[in-house]
Amino acid sequence: MSLISIFGNLRNAYRGIKIQPDSSMCHINQLMQERARDDRMCDQQIYAADGLIFFLEGNTPKVAITREQTNPVLQNLEEACQKLSSTGIYRLRPKEVTKSLRDHETVILELSQLPICSILERYDTKDPLFGYVKVSTNDYHNYTNPELHKLLHRVQGQGRGRVRAMKKLSEAGIKETKIYLLKPEYVVEKAKNGPFAMIWWLNNFRFNSNIVIDNHPFDQRHAYGIGKEEQVALKDTFRATRPYLVK
Repeated sequence: MSLISIFGNLRNAYRGIKIQPDSSMCHINQLMQERARDDRMCDQQIYAADGLIFFLEGNTPKVAITREQTNPVLQNLEEACQKLSSTGIYRLRPKEVTKSLRDHETVILELSQLPICSILERYDTKDPLFGYVKVSTNDYHNYTNPELHKLLHRVQGQGRGRVRAMKKLSEAGIKETKIYLLKPEYVVEKAKNGPFAMIWWLNNFRFNSNIVIDNHPFDQRHAYGIGKEEQVALKDTFRATRPYLVK
């Protein structure tokens, strides 16, 4: 697959991709599957088009993982990058949240039902904000937790592409990779004042291809885009591999 490649901060990289006619930015599942074909991408840190919206439903902390078209950071790029850099989060307007949560491609997860591990800092103190979900690169299809199942299908993709992506990690000696998210208790505290967004990016193989949550959109990383014809081919490939979905 021929990709549009841009290096820069999130704002400039995304604008560079969208200059191309009818192009879209690559999501994590697409990036993981492309890495199985292109070794050069394995050495790169890459911005992803997936959006993260943290919110409360009643008292239950949740995260919505959106596609590019309903990612509030990408749709309000200048404002979002400034807010993320200055305050650490991008607080959302109700209309933005409603649009994103109603989109049929958005995946909503209950954070307290995910097996989120704590990050140990200096002197064995726990990071109050961030945690991670551990994922085996060999037994990734054997998880029974329904929320984890939804998460893995979103970030790993499905079918033969998923199998190739995870095989690539395993063959590189990566036995376990991590998906970083905010801790449920932190979301309860912060989302009392309204839903907010952050960004995701994909780390290189040196750091186990971890998926990293972040509020630093002005850091320099790679980003990839797909043209209109490639998007059609990708959808055709997905339809062709439906019988091979990994449960």
